[in-house]
Amino acid sequence: RNAQLGFLVSVQGTTIRVKNPPLSQEQREKYARLVSQYAEEGREKLRRARDEIRKDVKTAFDAREISEDEKYRTEQEIETATKTFMDRIEEVKQAKQREVMTV
Repeated sequence: RNAQLGFLVSVQGTTIRVKNPPLSQEQREKYARLVSQYAEEGREKLRRARDEIRKDVKTAFDAREISEDEKYRTEQEIETATKTFMDRIEEVKQAKQREVMTV
């Protein structure tokens, strides 16, 4: 109560009940932006991981540890996996934003 966070606190014997009030439109928009921010951070991490793997593949190719065909096939697999995960991040982001914006 003293924190003034907007929670409804009631004490019933030995039980403390805390109710969260409904979100305002402004709060919903804030949380939707936060979801977008987290999704972008996830995409950035995915891009960094992809770039590291590409660098490792290029190093292995330059050291003649893998053939050109293997390099090409690995790069295609990396792109396919990256696109799959990027699409999944977008799906989750949109679903969560819809959930947050629902009254």
